[in-house]
Amino acid sequence: MNKQIHYLFINTGSPDSPHTADVGRYLRRFLGDRRVLTMPALLRFLLVNICIVPCRARRSARLYRDIWTRQGSPLQVIQQRFVDKMQRMLPPDVKAHMAMRYGSPSIASVVESIGRSNPDEIVVMPLFPQYASSTTGSVCAEVMRCMSRLAVFPRIRFAGTFFDHPGFADAWAERLAEARCHKRGHVVFSFHSLPATHLNAVHPLHDHCKSDAPEELTGESRNCYRAQCYATARLIASRAGLDQSRYSIAFQSKMDKHWCGPFTNRVVDDLCRHGCTDILIATPAFTTDCLETLSELTLQLTQEVKRRHNADITVCECPNDSDTWVKACIDICREA
Repeated sequence: MNKQIHYLFINTGSPDSPHTADVGRYLRRFLGDRRVLTMPALLRFLLVNICIVPCRARRSARLYRDIWTRQGSPLQVIQQRFVDKMQRMLPPDVKAHMAMRYGSPSIASVVESIGRSNPDEIVVMPLFPQYASSTTGSVCAEVMRCMSRLAVFPRIRFAGTFFDHPGFADAWAERLAEARCHKRGHVVFSFHSLPATHLNAVHPLHDHCKSDAPEELTGESRNCYRAQCYATARLIASRAGLDQSRYSIAFQSKMDKHWCGPFTNRVVDDLCRHGCTDILIATPAFTTDCLETLSELTLQLTQEVKRRHNADITVCECPNDSDTWVKACIDICREA
């Protein structure tokens, strides 16, 4: 009898709708995670519910409305296409599922559904290339919490970080080629920023509060998100045939100056001031297009740079559900 194996792919998630109430609920779940806001529980509760959500929910809802599709949230729609395509590539005894850390379908509901089928093995792949406690760490902790409720505890494997996996790099190099990266004036690899305190906790030898200097991947920094981002960009650039002088590395979505940089808007401004008028932005902290890629960069930054510098910015599509990326994920799960 063949073993019954389930692949579970988990992303951050989206609100159920772009209405302010649903966006507020989503933000409370997200910001209420102790791995996202690392502070005492009572202080986190007060900060989220009294200060942050009342101020941000309405503005975030407008941003979600700008990218919402007839089918729903772009992240959820694309993720479902990804899972459907993967299922067609897998043998019958291997099932593919998606879940969201915050939002629908929840990790709890999907794990419960898988558990009812009496699986032999579950392979969990958090869809975050570089490790951060607030993303991969949070997903793994929630999966184990939900798994503890199952009557029968199957074998479980976690596919770890894949920032250095050749298939991931090839999927991004393919997107760069489709965007004609060699015809562009410059390529900016833009990663999601994190609070410097998160990074200093993992790699205290580098002061992320004060330094924008590049980081090498060493024994001390091997689990550092920022060092992994630099390694990601170098690998993708190598696979795409980009010389080091043709690309820069930056960080977006910062909340304040105490987040890791250099910041994407400043890097782009500097390139424009030095005469670069055709910039391609790639976002290899993401595997699926979402609010950060479709709104923050494609809509907001593009319009701002056009207005200020009369320069053209193109935001590269994420791997999403490309055949190369789906096949790479199958390999990553089998190698876990």
